[in-house]
Amino acid sequence: GISKMIDQGAYCLDVSNQIVATIALLKNLNIAVLSAHLEGCVTEAAKDGDEKALHEKIAEVESVLERLSRYRSGRISSCKPPRTRSSRFLMCRSVSVRMPNSGV
Repeated sequence: GISKMIDQGAYCLDVSNQIVATIALLKNLNIAVLSAHLEGCVTEAAKDGDEKALHEKIAEVESVLERLSRYRSGRISSCKPPRTRSSRFLMCRSVSVRMPNSGV
């Protein structure tokens, strides 16, 4: 996967494109999981008439949505692009990236 590309010294933009594709896949998967949760767990709690359980399920979904909102609005402000195209290439190649062993 991605960490193997990095270990093998793949071109930075190829790695970046793979990361973007992986993020898109994970976002779509997350939407499917949240939809299934709403259709299953939340709907079941509503049908059972258990208000406490329903409110707990809604709070769980709100918590996930809040985390998603914080993630989307986050910015990395400490990174500054290099001034020239050649230095961008050198900067890209000189970065040492340590990836956790996540299997991605």
